Amino acid sequence: MATIFQKRRAASRRTADLTKLVEQYKKNIAGAAGQYETAFANYQANIQAQMAPFEKAAEQYRTQAMPEYEKQAESYRQALADYQKQLDAIAADPVSPITRREQVGRTWYGKAKFEDVTYWIPKEIPKFTTPAPKLPATPASPYFQPTVTAAQTKEYLIANPGMTDAQIAAAMDQFLVTPQIMAEATGLSPEEITKRYTSAGGSGVVLNIGKQKPEFDTTEFDVKRKQFEAELGREIGERKSARMAAVSRRSTRPLLQGA
Repeated sequence: MATIFQKRRAASRRTADLTKLVEQYKKNIAGAAGQYETAFANYQANIQAQMAPFEKAAEQYRTQAMPEYEKQAESYRQALADYQKQLDAIAADPVSPITRREQVGRTWYGKAKFEDVTYWIPKEIPKFTTPAPKLPATPASPYFQPTVTAAQTKEYLIANPGMTDAQIAAAMDQFLVTPQIMAEATGLSPEEITKRYTSAGGSGVVLNIGKQKPEFDTTEFDVKRKQFEAELGREIGERKSARMAAVSRRSTRPLLQGA
């Protein structure tokens, strides 16, 4: 028969064994977490590297290109206003008098007779020659996060039946619906959507949108975590089953009950 010391020693071994299993599980999880953090840091660095040129171009667009465009646009609007004033003045007084001394006949004794003759000449309409400023190209982001889904786009089209291609193109520009999203909503190909969008006068902004930003894939690390959990559970289960089997043998063999 086992002594109290032997029972305590056996229990201590079992506890130490379980502790070792738990420590190994923690070690495995810590290792996977380190791999996860490294992979996530690489993912963020890759995204940042691809976004850096866009961010630089966007800053230049905001601080230089657009202010210069607004300046040119203001000059253009002023030139257009001045031109309209010219047109209004011509509309109010469309002709100019020209007086010439011309022969209008002869006297009874044959001498040439001259008088001042006034002609009314239409004023020439001037041409507007100031070129319109060109809007600078919007920097294209390499990644794009959609604000609407294909399902929402489909619902919008159903709720607004009879929309023309021009109206749909305007809505695509307004809500940043890419040809890919519209194709998924309508069942048409992205190429067909792009063709109709362009023909309908779309601004082209949705054609310069980059691909959707990829999400960080945690699948590999989720699989590892579940594997470690399953291994720990299996090891504990096997030891529990072995312990219960030993207790069962002692209960059926009285001479071993004290073992």
